[in-house]
Amino acid sequence: MHDSQKKHSFVQRISALIRRASRSDLAMLTVFFLWILAWLKRFLDMPYHWDSVGYVSHHTYNIYQHLFLPFVTGDYDVGHPTLIFWISAAAWRIFGVSLKVSHIIIYMFGSLLLLYTYKLGRRLGLGAAAFWAALMMSLIPLIASQTAQFQIDIPFTALFVGTSYYLLRGNRPWRFILFATALLLTKLTGIILLAPMMVWTFADSLRLSGVKDWKSHLHRLLPCAPPVLILGLFFLGRYICTGTIVAKFYSNQIAISSNLTELLGRARNFLYAVTFFNDAYILLPLTALALILFWRPGRPAVPWRNHKYPTSNISWWSFAFYGLITFLIYSIPHILRSFSGQLPRFFMVYLPFICLATGWAFLRFWRLNRLLGAGLFIIVCAVLLFHWHPKYADKFPFRLSRPLLINKWVMEGDGSGECNFAWIDFVKVVKRMASYIEKNFPDDPPILAVFPEDVSLRSPYNGYVTRPHVVHPAWSVEQSLRLFTGGHVSLCVRTAKSCVSFSMDPLVKRVPLRLIMRYERRGAWCALYEKVEPSEKK
Repeated sequence: MHDSQKKHSFVQRISALIRRASRSDLAMLTVFFLWILAWLKRFLDMPYHWDSVGYVSHHTYNIYQHLFLPFVTGDYDVGHPTLIFWISAAAWRIFGVSLKVSHIIIYMFGSLLLLYTYKLGRRLGLGAAAFWAALMMSLIPLIASQTAQFQIDIPFTALFVGTSYYLLRGNRPWRFILFATALLLTKLTGIILLAPMMVWTFADSLRLSGVKDWKSHLHRLLPCAPPVLILGLFFLGRYICTGTIVAKFYSNQIAISSNLTELLGRARNFLYAVTFFNDAYILLPLTALALILFWRPGRPAVPWRNHKYPTSNISWWSFAFYGLITFLIYSIPHILRSFSGQLPRFFMVYLPFICLATGWAFLRFWRLNRLLGAGLFIIVCAVLLFHWHPKYADKFPFRLSRPLLINKWVMEGDGSGECNFAWIDFVKVVKRMASYIEKNFPDDPPILAVFPEDVSLRSPYNGYVTRPHVVHPAWSVEQSLRLFTGGHVSLCVRTAKSCVSFSMDPLVKRVPLRLIMRYERRGAWCALYEKVEPSEKK
């Protein structure tokens, strides 16, 4: 009896310790960071890829070199504010220019994303299911793939979830201002996400005071003013220093059309990208089934209040309304943009809402039958892990859905392989080719390459080469022909997946080139060509 009491007391102490740790932000942040590190440790030395090379690391290194420039310019400027570049450049100053430092920064933002998803779920009354929802979200291939890359989309999504948490909670205005300001200074599209926050705040004021007395609650919109003011000062400073408010990249991407058929086609492609590339098609049916089974008229499927937090609670109806208006307002600009603007990573802001709704579904099935709830959770996680592998991720449901597409590009993405871990194959073949060039061409002849290989092979900080190389970017066949005929380049690097705006196939046919080396890995390949001089022709 004495031994059994000791065991029971020990279990109680462990349970109390876990409960205290679950309420500590620092403890949970550490848990999520270790979880991400356990999954993605092998990517700490992985070279940068796609926009990590051509945009994030490029501008971070410029800020690092020029003592924290407030604005970025150049060929790869897309107008985003520079907060993440400053943070990364500061880390490089302290710890040195390293792939590990860059990846750990994104891992920390990934753990922040999981933390605030968990905190939001706790406020919604999910309890332990909030923890499982956060872990499940970390297994979504797009989330995991983006966390393993040096991109700004994971920090952007994490700051959005944190901002939404303090908005819905309602009693932490200064934290809301801090997160909202960081959100707007991370990515230009953050200004779009501020709109549903203001709409929700105004609608919540009407709910509290009624339509007649709505003016008395307009002061609740005041926390939205400082972030907008700071962003306005950023644009003003950018205009003074660079002469432009927003980079031309954005004006070229906007393509508003009065053609209803074209707009409907864009909307369908947008929904397809959101549903399938974000793996929402796995989670949404389960949530819908739970609503059908457990919702009854007059007895909501979810409570209005969370009694565990009586002083600061979030109702599910308020959460659902906020998620709906966020989806509607954030989707409109992406539907109006050209097809090249519908990258799946832009829509990761929807995934925390979907995962929390799926977490509620797991909780309902768990209360019905614990074995059923645990089994559904394991099955969903197994399907998500199945989609990590590039060999299987593109076979279902994309192949079955090909006839439904208007634009083939939406199914294949932008060629970056970033929706899952297919990008690893592209990185490894280019890395092997870079090592071959450095070993066999010590005189460093000028190279012609298409984005992103032109940036990858140029600078050592990207992780591909150990010394700088002269690399000319190939923008068109005519420009590339001029480089070859003028003797400006001697080597040509060609890959299976490069920038979709230009293919090097016509160039290879029109210029006398000799294949030197070709590396291939699961469909991703990189080939090195050398220009054949007239004296060498037979």
